[in-house]
Amino acid sequence: MSFCHFKLIRNFFFLFVSASVVFGDVYTNNENIINQLKAVYLEKFSLFTDWPSESKIYDKDKPFIIDILGEDSPLSQEIKRTFQEENISILNKKVKFNFIEKFSEITDCHILFITENSINTIEEIADFVKTKPILVISDVEGDAQKGAHINFYLTSEGKLHFEINANVARSSRVQINSRLLRIAKIIE
Repeated sequence: MSFCHFKLIRNFFFLFVSASVVFGDVYTNNENIINQLKAVYLEKFSLFTDWPSESKIYDKDKPFIIDILGEDSPLSQEIKRTFQEENISILNKKVKFNFIEKFSEITDCHILFITENSINTIEEIADFVKTKPILVISDVEGDAQKGAHINFYLTSEGKLHFEINANVARSSRVQINSRLLRIAKIIE
């Protein structure tokens, strides 16, 4: 990815985040729009994350894999729909989705997205993936305090935002870019 292309993507992301903060009250009135925002955030988080080479991230023949843990939900379907309809690729790779019900089914994915209706606890999941190069994102408020890298939450004003566990991120083999850390609520 060229430096100019990266700057353009970065600027778009910051514009998107700023707009979602300013207009967040509108979004929270509609669950579908919140789910669409979360789907877009998922893709944007990947632009500010570096994976080690062992994750096969640089193998052009391998897809970018997102495991979605939890029962089928409107959010998980929105994530898949958004990526397919917008023909979104990540790091010039086709995106493949695996819908799984138990953490023991986690594949060699790049992102693990945990839905709010997962039957497993975040502590079990975090322990299972702690040595794997997987970015763990949760839809459950407070999961960053318990071992996820990132979780979504609604502010007291009803705006969608995210928090990042800086300690987990630092100890992970997946590195979150400092630009993303600057706009997140940081959990130590």
